[in-house]
Amino acid sequence: TATDAQGRTTTAEIGLTPPAVVDAPVPAGLRDGITVSGLTATLVLRAPGKRYVYAIGDFSGWAPQEAYVMKRDNTDPLGTRWWPQNPKTPWMLKDLS
Repeated sequence: TATDAQGRTTTAEIGLTPPAVVDAPVPAGLRDGITVSGLTATLVLRAPGKRYVYAIGDFSGWAPQEAYVMKRDNTDPLGTRWWPQNPKTPWMLKDLS
């Protein structure tokens, strides 16, 4: 976001076009972090203020892909939580922050 001398502001995205985000509550039984159930591990994370979150890893070629935009849950009073569109994807995670 930038503001000029006359107080006008503009916002631009650089690099990625913002994806469509699905709003849906985190399924019952999943908690923040990684929940393991049998052979399935599901990531749930908090990212307040973010408009979208991608899950990336070896399964996505370490690049953002539309198929891996995470679902957003705004129902928790402690803040926005994100979880994967396909919780059965095999995960290998890397923090890019």
